[in-house]
Amino acid sequence: MSAELTVTLTGSLSGAKPAQRATVRSLGLRRRHQSVRQPDRDEIRGMIAKVAHLVEVRYAGQDEAVAVEPGQEPKGVGNPAAGGSVADEEVVELREAEDEALRAAEDEELSTAPETPASDAPDTDEDAR
Repeated sequence: MSAELTVTLTGSLSGAKPAQRATVRSLGLRRRHQSVRQPDRDEIRGMIAKVAHLVEVRYAGQDEAVAVEPGQEPKGVGNPAAGGSVADEEVVELREAEDEALRAAEDEELSTAPETPASDAPDTDEDAR
């Protein structure tokens, strides 16, 4: 027997795009807080990835929810080891590189900012004009 996923609709479909509404409906979800069991297959994982911000995913028989971001497939029981984790690691590396570059740019900006002494600062008093 293959593993099953329990999918619960946690977000509102009000304001959701028509394609997202159709995907949620295809998963068998009609109302908020309704849960359905779906087989752990690639097509189901793809649908979950499209509406990850609207659903909560658990492996059948487990209490802990699987953290899924939009576009990311849930990892675990039925997912191959090299599947989503390789892409996830690359995303983490890219985010860390972006953060490091931003910090370096901020540090450089602070260190190159000219310091003007109070006596050389332009007079902004309107009475002095």
